[in-house]
Amino acid sequence: DKTGTFEGAVHAGWRGTVLGILPKVLVFLKDQLKIPGEDVIIAIGPGIGSCCLEVDNPVREEFEKNGLEKVWDLYARTGRKSHWHLDIKAINQHQALQAGVKQSRIDVLPYCTSCDEDYFYSYRKEGLAAGRQVSYIMLKQ
Repeated sequence: DKTGTFEGAVHAGWRGTVLGILPKVLVFLKDQLKIPGEDVIIAIGPGIGSCCLEVDNPVREEFEKNGLEKVWDLYARTGRKSHWHLDIKAINQHQALQAGVKQSRIDVLPYCTSCDEDYFYSYRKEGLAAGRQVSYIMLKQ
């Protein structure tokens, strides 16, 4: 939060995104920790970009099943037959804005963990042979 008293990390791949993990965390912050959305600072990424995240019909059906048809229409673009490129970063940014986070407090990192293979590993791209990476956050004293 903007006062520097709380930090957290949320992993939101397509499954977490479709289940609303970020909005649920923001509700928890507001209701339990009394941190309103306008006081939250968010960095999104690095993560797989829409350039490389191609999903199929079962993923689309999950979005529809969870009432996210409009979000799908905004952030999925047609790929090869019965596949779409999905912008998970933009969807999470959209969800954060809907939860009251200010646009000026959301930083969407441009890195794609699949394209930028000199810097990141990608299980989706490399499978079990992929290395592992660690992300961390900290509060400065």
